[in-house]
Amino acid sequence: MLKAAVDLGTNSVRLLVGTVEDNQVCVKYADLRTCRLGQGLKTGGEINPWAVKRTLQALTEYHRIVQELEIEELKIVATSALREAKNSGRLIQQVADLFSWHIQIISGEEEAYLSYLGATSAIKLLPGLVPVVVDIGGGSTELVFTNQGGMVAASFPVGAVRCTETPCTDQEIRFWLEPGLKEVGQAGPVQLIGAGGTVTSLAAIACGLTVYDPEIVQGSSLDKETVRDLREKLAAMSLTERKHLPGLHPGRADVIVAGAAILQVILDGSGCEKITVSDADLLHGILLGL
Repeated sequence: MLKAAVDLGTNSVRLLVGTVEDNQVCVKYADLRTCRLGQGLKTGGEINPWAVKRTLQALTEYHRIVQELEIEELKIVATSALREAKNSGRLIQQVADLFSWHIQIISGEEEAYLSYLGATSAIKLLPGLVPVVVDIGGGSTELVFTNQGGMVAASFPVGAVRCTETPCTDQEIRFWLEPGLKEVGQAGPVQLIGAGGTVTSLAAIACGLTVYDPEIVQGSSLDKETVRDLREKLAAMSLTERKHLPGLHPGRADVIVAGAAILQVILDGSGCEKITVSDADLLHGILLGL
């Protein structure tokens, strides 16, 4: 049975189509459009009209694909940008009127849980280590792990888009993430797993990919030194140079430096020497939950 999930994120709108067998997602189709719903958005502010237009254009194409593939189950979620915007209801109503689709705005904790579900389903978990999933998004960063049979999930208002539009020092990023990093430090020896566009893009660049390949990115790793070197290399490049950098989606070129900064702070603050990369993330978690 074909299932589909759509994620309306701060930086991009994404579609994933697949089947679920033995708690694994078999991907049939995936797509990403850089709609930048969080462009210029402050908490309690309004979504930029051009971002709404770009999002509706993307969803129009996704609606066509869903109809053509005869998808049997579909779930659409929205994260940080729509959680914070005061006019989220307007976009939700437009989508309902145009496509008869219902958008569910999920909490930061649910976003973290779904990212954990998706990422851990596709990574070989190491015995004796607590798997901690890090999902660096456009508007927020999620940290989630299990502890004594319970789930510890938290969302923090630092993301690649947010920290690009309002530049933050490493100390400021660390301040926001400190409660989560403290809990990770108390969890015991951990296996850090990274999901989301920042981590997968850095992995693609580190692997020397000319075209993004999820099979190569999946399960690869980034150590502290590599992340630090990539951050410095990317920061030294112009935006035009980053847009033409093999392995990096042009829609992430302006936010990847801030994303790399967040990842470096997490690696330094968690005491981990490396992070394992998962191409599977929130969308995979949604499909597993359908």
